[in-house]
Amino acid sequence: MPDFDGFLKDLALVLITAAVVAVVFQRLRLPTVLGYLIAGVLVGPHVPVPLFADIASTRALAELGITLLMFSIGLEFSVRKLIDIGRSSLLVTAIEVALLFWLGFLVGAAFGWSAPESACLGAMAAIASTMVVAKMLGERAPEPRLANFVLGVLVVEDLLSMLLLALLTALLAGSGMSASQFALSSLQLAGFLAALAAGGLLLVPRLLRWVMASGSREVILLAALGVCFAFALLAKRAGYSIALGAFLAGCVVAEAGHGRILEPLVRPVRDMFAAIFFVAVGMMIDPALVVEHLPLAGLLAAVIVGGKLLGVSVGGLLSGAGFGASFRGALWLVPVGEYQFLIAELARQSGVRGGELHAIAAAVCLATVLAAPFFVNRSESIAIAVEHRMPRRLVLLETLYGAWIEALKQRRGSAQRRPMLRLGLWIAADAAALLGLVITTSLWRKELVDELEHVTHWGRTAADFALLALLSAICAPLGLGIVR
Repeated sequence: MPDFDGFLKDLALVLITAAVVAVVFQRLRLPTVLGYLIAGVLVGPHVPVPLFADIASTRALAELGITLLMFSIGLEFSVRKLIDIGRSSLLVTAIEVALLFWLGFLVGAAFGWSAPESACLGAMAAIASTMVVAKMLGERAPEPRLANFVLGVLVVEDLLSMLLLALLTALLAGSGMSASQFALSSLQLAGFLAALAAGGLLLVPRLLRWVMASGSREVILLAALGVCFAFALLAKRAGYSIALGAFLAGCVVAEAGHGRILEPLVRPVRDMFAAIFFVAVGMMIDPALVVEHLPLAGLLAAVIVGGKLLGVSVGGLLSGAGFGASFRGALWLVPVGEYQFLIAELARQSGVRGGELHAIAAAVCLATVLAAPFFVNRSESIAIAVEHRMPRRLVLLETLYGAWIEALKQRRGSAQRRPMLRLGLWIAADAAALLGLVITTSLWRKELVDELEHVTHWGRTAADFALLALLSAICAPLGLGIVR
């Protein structure tokens, strides 16, 4: 017989502790996500406090939180919304995510971590927290141009985060696999997701239209959640993450045209289980491990801040968004959160530095979320100060380039263009291919250089330079396609 008394005790302890700590953090004007993590530490087994909840039962509830969280993100994603916010977000986000993944990978390599472990650090550095940033946007209500820029980057980051999650799932499924085995696993995953999406688009809209005839929003919610958990189950049975299945379910429901109806219905359930998810994450955090890995976490947090500022600013300049708006948007995108713990949990399930990655994710989340209000409140003054220190020739070049981009947009607006959906898909494909090249090169650069040195009999420095030149040539058409 299941111990329902113990389960109810754990659930009551988790929810009450989370509520009390969240109220305290709200009074202190601190993000409630940190409060949930602290609550998890308090009820977890790693601190000498007379509170303890069962990790296994709480982790089962946390999986529900992950599923609903990724489903709700999928509900907000659509190609049309992405195009409305601005196709330039694809270019900005592709540059930012590729740069941060590479920098995070280098941090892991500098500390002696293996390629799969460093890839986890790279993925953790690349994606901002949708929950934290969206909440800051709602509370502070910046001007529409800045808000749209930040939202555009967040939406594309959500899409690319699924690509990173898919690549990591294939990589961690067989640590030490060759490049060909990794490519085969990735193709198998892509085929599974394509089949699941195609089947979903054929069946789910018909199911939801039939349910909509009842006129009951509760019945619609039940059907949509059933689709969500069915997709998550199929993904898990196939050996992949439930987050992938839940995200895809949300996208399918959104494409069916029911995202706006379901999102407010799902939100309260999602928020409750998301709180349990962060509490469960806090329960797995060992403060001793946090202290042990503090140098690595501190360096990773600094890399995230610097990489965001550089990647988003450069991408914004190339897309014509302007330096000021791009730099301010980068400051809004500093905090990380739920995605980092999702990567840590995926690593734990694969037996790859699970506890250590949870501790690093907690320290990085704490540092970036606490720094976010300072950056956001002073984003305009910081951007102005940086602009005043820029060389005058660079400022003039930026002005001329922005005017040229604006003229091109106006010319495109008056001319006959390709269908918007097809154009968005081409840009997304180029961005995904460019990101995939960066990730693959980071993982197998040493092996590729060794093979090139063996075949050509060149020195190692020459082989390394030749590989970089070859990869730059391969990336050039993809980058040109995104810019065009």
